[in-house]
Amino acid sequence: RAHGGGRARRRAVAARAFVLALLALPVARPGGSLTMCGIYGLLARGTTNDGAALAAMDAALRHRGPDDSGTLLDGPCALGMRRLAIIDLDGGHQPIASEDRRVWVVFNGEIYNYRALRGELQERGHQLATASDTEVIAHLYEERGWDFPLALRGMFAAAVWDRETGTLTLARDRLGIKPLYYVETGAGLLFASEMRALLTHPSVSRELDPIALDHYFSFGTTPADRGAVRGVRKLPPGCVLRAKNGRVVSLRRYWDLRPPASPLGEGEAIERVRALIEDAVRSHLESDVPVGAFLSGGLDSSTVVAQMAAQGRAPHTFSIGFDARDFDELAWARRVAARFGTRHEEEVVTAGCWQALDEIIPALDEPFADVSAIPTWFVSRLAARRVKVVLSGDGGDEVFAGYDRYLRGVADERLDRLPPAIRDGHELIFFCRQQFIFNN
Repeated sequence: RAHGGGRARRRAVAARAFVLALLALPVARPGGSLTMCGIYGLLARGTTNDGAALAAMDAALRHRGPDDSGTLLDGPCALGMRRLAIIDLDGGHQPIASEDRRVWVVFNGEIYNYRALRGELQERGHQLATASDTEVIAHLYEERGWDFPLALRGMFAAAVWDRETGTLTLARDRLGIKPLYYVETGAGLLFASEMRALLTHPSVSRELDPIALDHYFSFGTTPADRGAVRGVRKLPPGCVLRAKNGRVVSLRRYWDLRPPASPLGEGEAIERVRALIEDAVRSHLESDVPVGAFLSGGLDSSTVVAQMAAQGRAPHTFSIGFDARDFDELAWARRVAARFGTRHEEEVVTAGCWQALDEIIPALDEPFADVSAIPTWFVSRLAARRVKVVLSGDGGDEVFAGYDRYLRGVADERLDRLPPAIRDGHELIFFCRQQFIFNN
């Protein structure tokens, strides 16, 4: 499907090998020390649930949460959570309930405005038993129902069980930072932070989804709303799902990215961007454990580290270099680290890094056609030895048009305004140029 002859064939062969390697380890648990929270559960079609199924899902996600675990078996609903403690280290045990124990929540992520929400809820008479951000969700649900995600600022995947109505609500953050898979089977609705947990249930198919596989070979990723296994779905970013009696009854989008009504002037845009970055970094530093940063030396990660330093932090920074000089940027990372007085650590990735694939592939859950997974694994492992939380510059290229493909998009828009004969000539020249680059 790609131009480039031999290069395209090599990529296709590598992609097929990747899929086969992944399928050979469908429920393997990743090694190493990479951790984060994870949630899972089952809404049965009957009146009772299977504790053994919940235990199998918990075992599949044990690597995500070394600090704590918890489960709830309540009639047709079963909820579970593996926890990496970041906020309220002692009191944030999940599942967590509202005052009358009507609403139960499991949650993966972090809510950055939870302190403000907590104060507002207490002013309206809610009694909160912990200092965790998770408990805020239970009380927001009491007030807003399935509109509760609109009040949340953060990254999250959450499941809310309403005992009174027999309704399970699943919600995912606006941009889909936190994953959430689900599948409907004869046994009911299953959900989890990773697909491997769903595959532990005997009712879940292990057949590949041909649509997802075609999408992967075309674009290098599986679709935003479906997994690589037949029947498995991803809750799309900015969406909320409701289920009853083991079936999905509704799925709707609560948020979408929309351009401003009128463009900003350059000066106003600069001030808005500066204020937003300062506020974003400040909110992300909300943690009861040390926070570090990935530092490549590029604009995005350097901006984050600069803002951390401006707010009185001397973060631990982590960088990955390469033994090939053309790709190595450690010199830039060192300059930034020295400028802001960080405690800096780095590691050089060599050609032998491919030996780590046996650990990397099981951690990916689905086919992933970006070689950046390899250095990301190494820098994450490096950081995990020192801190539980890191900030990074991910997303900067998307927001600030850092990729060459965005320039191509601007050029296309301008070409569309030209007469057809001239436009077609320009496109032919561009195509021939690209063919030359691919073949050489």
